[in-house]
Amino acid sequence: FLRIAKALSDPNRLEILERVAAEGDITCADLLGSFSISQATMSHHLRELREVGLLACEKEGKCVRLRLVAGAMAAYRDELARRIPG
Repeated sequence: FLRIAKALSDPNRLEILERVAAEGDITCADLLGSFSISQATMSHHLRELREVGLLACEKEGKCVRLRLVAGAMAAYRDELARRIPG
């Protein structure tokens, strides 16, 4: 829970997650094109989101396709509601 909260505290990571969720799935290249950050910075943010279990990645040739791990967000929301009711 705390690792996810920390990952989502970064505005870029939150925006990345929102974009992936809105698209359903998206390639890293398409995602990078809509942000004004370097490829290395994008890779760092994606690694953080992947390590906390919010993103799944699948390699397709030279591309990597990203998708939201829906169960992870549901579990996070449930735990947040449990910790901070109302």
